[in-house]
Amino acid sequence: MRGIAGAPRHGIRPDRSRDPWAVREAAGVVAAPGADAAAVRAGVVPPASASRAAAAHAARARRARPARRRVLDRPRRHGGDRPAACRARRGGRATRPRLRSLLRAGSGSLGHLATWPENRLWVSADGSTGIAYRLVGEVVVTVSDPFGATGDPEAAFGEFLAFCDARAWTPVFYSVHEGWRAVLAARGWRSLPVAEETTLDPAAFTLSGRAMQDVRTAVNRARRTDVVTVDASWTALAGPLRRQIVAISEHWAADKRLPEMGFTLGGLDEIDDPDVQVVVAVDAQERVVAVTSWLPVWESGALVGRTLDMMRRAPDAPNGAMEFTIAESIEAHRSAGLRRTSLSATPLARPAEQAGVAVLGAVLALVGRLLEPVYGFRSLLRFKSKFGDAAEALHLVYRDPMQLPAIGAAIARCYLPQLTWGSSLRLLRG
Repeated sequence: MRGIAGAPRHGIRPDRSRDPWAVREAAGVVAAPGADAAAVRAGVVPPASASRAAAAHAARARRARPARRRVLDRPRRHGGDRPAACRARRGGRATRPRLRSLLRAGSGSLGHLATWPENRLWVSADGSTGIAYRLVGEVVVTVSDPFGATGDPEAAFGEFLAFCDARAWTPVFYSVHEGWRAVLAARGWRSLPVAEETTLDPAAFTLSGRAMQDVRTAVNRARRTDVVTVDASWTALAGPLRRQIVAISEHWAADKRLPEMGFTLGGLDEIDDPDVQVVVAVDAQERVVAVTSWLPVWESGALVGRTLDMMRRAPDAPNGAMEFTIAESIEAHRSAGLRRTSLSATPLARPAEQAGVAVLGAVLALVGRLLEPVYGFRSLLRFKSKFGDAAEALHLVYRDPMQLPAIGAAIARCYLPQLTWGSSLRLLRG
């Protein structure tokens, strides 16, 4: 879990707290007795003397821990003026040049999620196609569509499925677009909709018309009060702006029962990326009133679009601050000649009765209800519809209905990684 350089780390996860080796992120990675000497010298694991400090740390953590802990951990905290570069420690495979090269060849609207921590990368034998995934138990949950210069999607899928089958893993493709769903459907796979993505053409975007009245009012109000937008990468933003954004995000997280997701919705951790555009609305007193982040969409090496990710507003922000920030971002995309603006996928917003699969639909509905007070997926879907109604369904694609209980538990843990397997199975039983 990423944090600010020099800030204290989180405590031990509930399901690993009795394992002194599991405190490696809190007290430094420790070498197990008999660890390979070459690995120690290479720095893969530090000397075994670190184990005593780790064990002591674990003992102190157990004594300090309350008798009963919630299954869901507390929100992530940040301090200082920017996220620290801790990603390599937990998700180093996500920052490799090979991944960035594949994304630039063709990322799709959600491909940049592959760079986020906890995601693994599979690459086809010919190096043309990448698939990002998370391994939860024996279930492989892919993160949206394959990416790269995929000339033969059927061959890429066949190779990836052979990769999973050789390891006795159960693959499930999550939040894939219609084109990729159709390729798997031709193999006899089944699917159900799990999210909706709102997209628009920046060149055709306009504030005129009755449907845009709320957005137009918000833009006019902001301009009358001298609110402007600033866009840059995270590191290029001025220090005072970064510190205010961190404070806003901290305030947002403080009242939440759940941590930032980091699965299909990013947060402060994910904006420290040179390819991510941060758009900040600032008032006449140079106070940040709202902030958004935009992921890149690549095609044949060219930036062709942006996808909305993080949205945060100051507690005292005027009404319409977020509408203004998004509208100004779309205008900037048009000025940059981008062809596509995606307001991203809104997951878990469909009612369970539309899912069509009783077991999995019930699990996704229950996870959605748990997350709704924090993320407001259904209200978020309504909010995005203010900017256009071109919504495309994203699908979950699976091979065998007998695998649905395991798939449901795995997806629940992707959204709520602090859940134990037992808690995930209890979700299945309702």
